[in-house]
Amino acid sequence: MDLFAFRTAGKVVVGRGALVQAGPEAASLGKGRALVVTDGTMVDLGLVQKLVQNLQANGVEADVFADVEPEPSLKTAIKCAARLQGKGYDLVVGLGGGSCLDVAKAGAAAMEDPQGLPRYLGTNKVPGRKIGLFLIPTTAGTGTEVTPNAIVLDTDKQEKQGIVSPYLYADVSLVDPELTLSKSASVTAATGMDAMTHAIEAFVSRNASPMTDLLALEAVRLIGGSLRKAVADGSDVEAREQVMMGSMLAGMAFANAGLGAVHAIAMALGGFGVTHGRANALMLPYVMRFNRESSPAKFARLAPALGLEVQGLSDDEAGKKAVDAVAVLGKDVGCPQTLKDVGIGPDRFDLLVKKSFDQQRLLANNPRPAGMAELEQICRSALG
Repeated sequence: MDLFAFRTAGKVVVGRGALVQAGPEAASLGKGRALVVTDGTMVDLGLVQKLVQNLQANGVEADVFADVEPEPSLKTAIKCAARLQGKGYDLVVGLGGGSCLDVAKAGAAAMEDPQGLPRYLGTNKVPGRKIGLFLIPTTAGTGTEVTPNAIVLDTDKQEKQGIVSPYLYADVSLVDPELTLSKSASVTAATGMDAMTHAIEAFVSRNASPMTDLLALEAVRLIGGSLRKAVADGSDVEAREQVMMGSMLAGMAFANAGLGAVHAIAMALGGFGVTHGRANALMLPYVMRFNRESSPAKFARLAPALGLEVQGLSDDEAGKKAVDAVAVLGKDVGCPQTLKDVGIGPDRFDLLVKKSFDQQRLLANNPRPAGMAELEQICRSALG
């Protein structure tokens, strides 16, 4: 067995009602003043008030930064860091979807030098973190509650970029499936397919390990078996629970194994205004078809995890069956099927390929080498 390492959040509390553990967990770490980083939707739903009351009941003073937008900008992350600077906060609590959690992470990393945040874009550029970090996801998709990544949109360049650092791992993550019950069918579908992408890309990554393989395959099983139910009936808390558990396990897997060409193209699509989950859902089958020949045995292992019967099939046949099943899943839950569906036509094609190629951090993990010509091949197959 090759040498491998594994990291995740310091503590993960999972289960229905986990939100009420925020106050006790903060108090147990000796935290006394928190900034809750969230968005207007969480305020309107009453979740922010519930969290603040829980923190205060446990002796933790709490203020609120509710300015996070969908697909958050670098400017918003800088604004969050500036809100934290010099105010005596010793805890940041991210509450919401991946956007809120990523802004909380970036703000915590840059609170001593908010304007210096752009220097942290990339891998291992954060010098440290001097404030506690709690993350509470309300969507089942990004897995950011257990990863060292924060993704922001540079609006000046119209590019999505990542901050990747072990200092972005949360001290505590609270994973409560009841918090996802308010999500619409479209959000549930897009975030669920985002999580499926994390699982599959981690599983076939060049940096996969026995540990990440176990987590990724279980994530594929959970999401593949329950996403349709969660989309069809948002009140099905059991289905929600399965998808959220899958999302978290997939996050743990890709945080250690890395992601590949699906995410490289999705990051580029984010610069064109395509939301991250929809971009991943769209590109996943096309990239899987491209990658399948790189490791037929691994792709074959995805099939039984997706609930497919593979007895008597060759690895090649089983892998093809897995790719087709993922494509059908995305279609069944209403995700876009072609680039045309998200407004990307031939006039923007060359720029999409170039922006995808710029994501070398991600492409380095892809199981099959993907240069400009290969990315053009993949994207052309997705034009529709």
